[in-house]
Order: sequence, then structure tokens, then C-alpha cells
Amino acid sequence: MEIFEKLHPECIGLFCFDQSSNHQALPPDALVVRKLTLKDKMSKETIKPGYFELDGRRFIQDISYPEGHAKYGWQKGMRTILQERHLSRDDLPRLCKKKAAEINPCEPTKCCAAHLLSQQPDFCSQQSRLEIAVRSRGHLF
Repeated sequence: MEIFEKLHPECIGLFCFDQSSNHQALPPDALVVRKLTLKDKMSKETIKPGYFELDGRRFIQDISYPEGHAKYGWQKGMRTILQERHLSRDDLPRLCKKKAAEINPCEPTKCCAAHLLSQQPDFCSQQSRLEIAVRSRGHLF
């Protein structure tokens, strides 16, 4: 990008990459369902806040309990995250037997907590490190 920007200072670049697994690398604080357990747990891992909409309003949702809370230092489990979004049922298992390829990402499913949460807009829109780097400099990805 630096070379492109020096050669074309007035231009916006369009950067395209193949589907190498290296190009899919996520930031360490990414919203990723596989980092979460069903129940709350003690964790030193930091996950960035998510968001959800309810009744036309957007809410920021911390994935860890804030300082001053009785569970400070704990990471919220999928059940808590879904309850705060008004999407949970007590009988939802963490994972179902369906493979990711069998689930249409455009169709909401309530088979398990992992699939339901992974289809939420904030989890779906998680950008790779590469995409964040390109877009943060004003280019197209």
C-alpha cells in the first residue's frame, strides 16, 4: 500500500487477495463464536464489544463483565450474550450436529447457540486483519 500511495497519491486503490487462510486472519479481539463457551467463564482474553438492535435502537454489548460488576474479569458466555439480545432459550445447546456448510447464513436458525450467535450482524461483519489494514488507509478491499 505504501508503494501504491507514493506512486498514486491522489488515488484510492482497490486491493484484491486470494482466499489464503493467511488472508483470513482475524484480530486478537475479534468477535468469534469459537472463542466463547455456553456459560460465563473467568478469562483473561479480551474480545471487543459487539452490538445489537432492539426496537430500532442500537445497543453496544460488552462481551466481558465491566469493572465493578460481581463477575468482573469473567467473559460472558453465549447464553448470557443471547439473553441480553432477547434471543435465548434455556434449551439451546452450545453446538448442534449441523455443519457450518449445512446452514444458510441468510436464513436465521435457532438450532444451537453457536449458529444463532454467529448469524448476528456484529459477528457476521467481523473483518480480517488485512481488510482492516486496507480500509483504515482509505482504500477499497
